Amino acid sequence: MEAARKFQGEMSAGKPQHRAWNNSHVYLLLAASAHCEYYIAKAFIKTVVETDMPSSVRSVLKSLCQLYALYGIQENAGDFLKDGYFSGEHVTMVTTHVVSLLATL
Repeated sequence: MEAARKFQGEMSAGKPQHRAWNNSHVYLLLAASAHCEYYIAKAFIKTVVETDMPSSVRSVLKSLCQLYALYGIQENAGDFLKDGYFSGEHVTMVTTHVVSLLATL
């Protein structure tokens, strides 16, 4: 949303499209990175759910998937806090779960 607002604001200010794009690139890269993280986690979950495998393997892959997703959240906690999706308590919970998953794995 922030990337779109930034780009639209630049365009509304009368800047040429290439200039608006250049002035918005940091926000666009952050959005692209977040989308990639989402896509990878979604594909990981789908594969674990849909692939026939022993339950012991599924359990380990499920934990790895959780670790991957939570680590991504932990690394980008500032964005989640800034945008109001998480509180400080939520970030602490994520970190606690990451530590627990590391111990389990």
